[in-house]
Amino acid sequence: MSREEAISLVQRLMAAEETSEAEQDQMLEALERGLVCPHISDYIFWAPPS
Repeated sequence: MSREEAISLVQRLMAAEETSEAEQDQMLEALERGLVCPHISDYIFWAPPS
């Protein structure tokens, strides 16, 4: 997965565009596979500890 593809998917997820939950799950799965990172959703949706 290219950097641009990953950024595009993350932006779509964060913008909460008109996508179904199933589509959001597919985007997260694509990111997990493409970036080889099973915890990518934690980086997107969870704030770092303060």
